[in-house]
Order: sequence, then C-alpha cells, then structure tokens
Amino acid sequence: MSIEITSIEEVGLPNYMETIIGTETYERDSPLLAKLKILVKSEPQIDDLIFEIREQGDGSPSIDEYYEDQVFDEVQKLLSQNLNKKQKGRLSNELIGFFQMEAFKFWLGEKSIFPIKYNENI
Repeated sequence: MSIEITSIEEVGLPNYMETIIGTETYERDSPLLAKLKILVKSEPQIDDLIFEIREQGDGSPSIDEYYEDQVFDEVQKLLSQNLNKKQKGRLSNELIGFFQMEAFKFWLGEKSIFPIKYNENI
C-alpha cells in the first residue's frame, strides 16, 4: 500500500457544525480553531481529506473530520477487499490516526517535510 501526504494547508470553510438527525439538520456556532486540508497521493487515488480543530469545553484542542464520515469514506477506498472485517477496522483506524496526527502536528507548527509516507508499522 503506497500512501503519501503531499501537503497540508489551512482552508476557509464555514464556521459551523452540522448534525443531521434523521431528516433534521441543525447548525450551531462552535469554537473552531482551524480547518485543514490534507492532499494525499495514493493507489487508488482518494479525494482531499478535511479536518477541523475545535476547542473543547476545557479549552483543549480536539481534531476530527470536518464533514461527517468524509475521511472515513475516503480511507475505506484504500483498504483491500481481501481483508476481513477486523483487519479493515484496525487498518482504517490506523490510517485515520496517521492523518489526524500529521494534521495536528502541522497545526501546532511542527516542521513537515513532504511527502510524508505512511508506514504500516506505526
């Protein structure tokens, strides 16, 4: 599996959180600290990944997907159909964690040297 982060950048997206419950959509202001786009080079190729960093109630930052399940859905495209459900779950969590960690480090101001290669043995 070949996966590389080719760049990470802050992007301007609306400053609200959407929660869809059934057919209801609610919009509310939320303490948004940053929105980050990760460009990935992979086989198969996937769309850009969008993360948000928000301030939690205790003031600490938290990172998550900006669009509900967007990162999860893109990561699923990278997983081999030959994997069983447990293997897919483990690898999916590892990949999402890798992307989150690199986005968070970028937001903290750590120097990144691109491309950043995914190592399955993280």
